[in-house]
Amino acid sequence: MFMLFPPVRAGSDKLVTGASHDPTALQAIWTKERKLWGVLAIEPFGKHFWRAPRDVYDAFQLMLMNPIASLQELTFGIYGKTELLLASAAAPPTTLPPLYMMPVVLNPDSTRMLNWSYENAVELQKIGHRTALPIAQVLAGRPERTTLERALAPYRFADHLLETQHPRTRQFLRGIFDPIFSNVSNFERFVTRINMEAPPEPPEHGSSRAAVAR
Repeated sequence: MFMLFPPVRAGSDKLVTGASHDPTALQAIWTKERKLWGVLAIEPFGKHFWRAPRDVYDAFQLMLMNPIASLQELTFGIYGKTELLLASAAAPPTTLPPLYMMPVVLNPDSTRMLNWSYENAVELQKIGHRTALPIAQVLAGRPERTTLERALAPYRFADHLLETQHPRTRQFLRGIFDPIFSNVSNFERFVTRINMEAPPEPPEHGSSRAAVAR
């Protein structure tokens, strides 16, 4: 938790939790690791954090987790939607590894999820094991690519994230990014230039107006 622990310096680098920047690690894949056969991810828990707190401590944890979970949902949604559109494009400007999402089934009382207890840690480990097991069984057979994609088709994520159980993410992606995703030239510009923008030019002396116009 970045509110409780300061950044750590390693050589000339200052390290801080990645949750405040990209809690999915998809940025590194987008920019540097595009030759992967696919990306396996656990479904975000955002909908389980959008609730009334039980007490002051629970409110503190929800305050920390809500923005992180929301950022995770949005990043997964943008990535998943982008790579599906790229796969269907006639001449895609680039490629991204397919995103597969493992749905998580929690107990009805999901308020216990933030409890720092041994019992809760063991329960979350069991949930993670049950969640990953079906995909692990598919991968254990080392199927060829066509068979693998057919077996993992139910785990494709972009459309799943836009369903009613993730209303905030659906509203954001469809309301703000529809112009990008629906216009081919805008979409290609978005894909090829994201995370690759040149640094802004310094403003001209005595002309802040010109800098704003650029």
